[in-house]
Amino acid sequence: MIRKGLIFQILLCGVILTNAQSLENLASLRTERDRIPFSVIDGEIGLDIQLGEWSSEGFVKILSVVLRDADLVISFQIDRSINEHYDVQMILEVNDRVIRPGPFDLSNITSSLEDEDIFTRIWEDIAEYHLRLGQQYTLIVEKRLLCQVDCSVLPPEFDIKYKWPHYTGVAVGVGLIGAAQFFRQRKKDHYDLYIERWEDGLENGGQHLQDARQAEKNQNLLTYTGLGISAASALWYVLREKKFNKRKQNYERCCGGREEDLSINPWLPSSHGFAVVGIQLSIPLSRPLE
Repeated sequence: MIRKGLIFQILLCGVILTNAQSLENLASLRTERDRIPFSVIDGEIGLDIQLGEWSSEGFVKILSVVLRDADLVISFQIDRSINEHYDVQMILEVNDRVIRPGPFDLSNITSSLEDEDIFTRIWEDIAEYHLRLGQQYTLIVEKRLLCQVDCSVLPPEFDIKYKWPHYTGVAVGVGLIGAAQFFRQRKKDHYDLYIERWEDGLENGGQHLQDARQAEKNQNLLTYTGLGISAASALWYVLREKKFNKRKQNYERCCGGREEDLSINPWLPSSHGFAVVGIQLSIPLSRPLE
């Protein structure tokens, strides 16, 4: 039993740290902090808290702060017009000293059974380890509006590794259309032979007419297949590029644009009739070179 309990604790610690790391990587669109002063008093059963003057506004509005048994419980409400992730953290301040909860101290954010619009988060056993009778504290509730983008990775780019299947599709389609021209010429040749034999009064021109019709079928099949493959590849390209651009815009909105250190572009200047081709090197000057 002890061994199973230890394994469970290790796994739980890994889940908590992974979740915390994933939240850290998400970009903060906005951060708000509420400061709630309170003093620790002697309650009817053990310690209790008495709140000072405080107010809460913003996308997360704190509704109540209570000490329940040894746990500090905050209740809050979320602005329903916001479709982003959010995170609510608690920090304790006492005598210019900051106390942060450990990885196991804060519970997950849960919704109230009575009202789905009200959420709670608990700092477990805070009275047992951090609160002292008669002491003045300030609870700092840090509210972060998170963007659903991991800014630790590079921005999405619709580069050649995503483009080549579309280029290949278009190339195959064009190749089929080109092959159809061979059967188009065969159709013309067989039909000309059929007309020539018919005008000469020969009766063995029927085979040329059949060959011309078969060549026409092959031409149409290859042409329409090539057009279909090219159109499908081009349409898929446009849709994927649009999706990538939307993801890139969201990345830039959340993380800000990243400047390239060096860009190389084709250079074809006007040269008064002379053919000149080169490359253009661009180095951004908005930050000093290192």
